[in-house]
Amino acid sequence: MLSASGVQRVTGANQSQTVAEIDRSIATQLGSLVALDSLDGRELWVAGHEAVGRFDGTWTITPLAELGDASPAASIDLAIDAAGIPWLQHGPVHRYEQGKWQLLELPTAPLALWPATSSGAMFLHLGCGGEPSTCTLARYADGVAKPAVAPAGDCRELPALALSSDGSRAVLGGRCGLLRLRLDTPELTTELLPARAGGWTGQPLRSLAIDDSGRVWVGTNDGLTLVDAGAEASVQEIAIGELVEMSGAITNLIVSGQGPSAPARGQVRTGGLQATIVTEVAGVKQPRVGATVELCSRLPLGGELPPDPTRSPCAGVEPTHVAVTDTNGTFVVESLPISNYYVGVEIDGRWARGVPKALHMRAGMTGNVGKIVVTVSE
Repeated sequence: MLSASGVQRVTGANQSQTVAEIDRSIATQLGSLVALDSLDGRELWVAGHEAVGRFDGTWTITPLAELGDASPAASIDLAIDAAGIPWLQHGPVHRYEQGKWQLLELPTAPLALWPATSSGAMFLHLGCGGEPSTCTLARYADGVAKPAVAPAGDCRELPALALSSDGSRAVLGGRCGLLRLRLDTPELTTELLPARAGGWTGQPLRSLAIDDSGRVWVGTNDGLTLVDAGAEASVQEIAIGELVEMSGAITNLIVSGQGPSAPARGQVRTGGLQATIVTEVAGVKQPRVGATVELCSRLPLGGELPPDPTRSPCAGVEPTHVAVTDTNGTFVVESLPISNYYVGVEIDGRWARGVPKALHMRAGMTGNVGKIVVTVSE
C-alpha cells in the first residue's frame, strides 16, 4: 500500500512492514502520489503528479516534464507488464526500455493502464459515456489494441482500473461506485456496486485493486474499504488511524493472488493539528481572535458540498471537532484520530471558502498547518 509515509506490505491480519520510506525530499520531487507497481518485489515504481520514481534500495527520480508535454488535467497511471517493462500514462504513454522512457503511439489516450500477467497483454481503460453508460477496455498485445465494451448503467465517472493477478477479473471505479467484471467467461459479465450502498459510505476513491477471488480493495482519503466477492457483497471500512505505520490517504494498492486477510484493526492512533487564522482587510493582514474552527475527516453524504458562506464544509458530518482561536489567532486540537481533515473557519457569521485540507498527520505529534489567510470584505 502506498501512502504519504511510504510503501507498506501487508502479509497477514497482524503482519505488516515498511518496504520503502518516502521522506520529505522525495515527496517534494514526486508531488502528490497517485500510482505504484512492483516487479516481483525486486524494485518499486511510484508515480506522482511531478515525477516518476524507481526504488531498488535507493530512489531514482525522473521529472514528468522531461518526458514531454501533457495536459494539466491528464490522469496519471503506472503499470509493469509481464515482460517487466514499466508503462507510464500521463496523457501520452511511455514505456521504460533500455534504460530510458520511450513514447508509445496510441490512437486514443487511455485513462488508466493495467497488465494481464497471465497473457502478457496490457489493458487500457479508454473511458465511459453514453446513455445508458458503457465503458471501453482495450487489450493491447503485439502492437494491436482490441476493444471490449461493458455496460455501466447510469454510472459515467469510472476512471480507475484494476485487474486481478490471474487476469480473470477487473474492476472500474470512481465517484459513482464500482463496476466489477469477469474476463474469463465467454461473454463479459458485469456487476455494478453504487457508492453509498451496501454499507459503503462512498468515500472518494484514491486507489483500487481486485484479487483473484473478486474481492475489491479501495484506498480512500480516510482509510481502506474492502468489498467481498459474491452476490451479497459485504463492505468493510477501516480508518487510516487503525492501520499500523500509515498516515495520509491510501493512494495506491497492489494485491496478488487471493490477497491477504483484511488488516487487523489496531488501537486508533491520534495526533494533533495547529494553525493560525489570519484575516486580510483592504490588504492588511492580522491574526483573527475568537474565530470558530471546525475539522472533519469525512465528506458529507453525497460528496463534497459546493462552497456556501452560510454553512461549514463539515455540515452534516460526524464527528466534527470544534476549536476557537486564541489571542494570537491560533487554534490547537489534540487527540484527533489520524486522518486527513477538512478545515472550516467562521468569521462574523460567514464560513470561509478555499481553506486547505490538513494532510499527513503523524501519531503522537501536533502538525502545524501554518497560516490560513481569509479575505474579509470591508
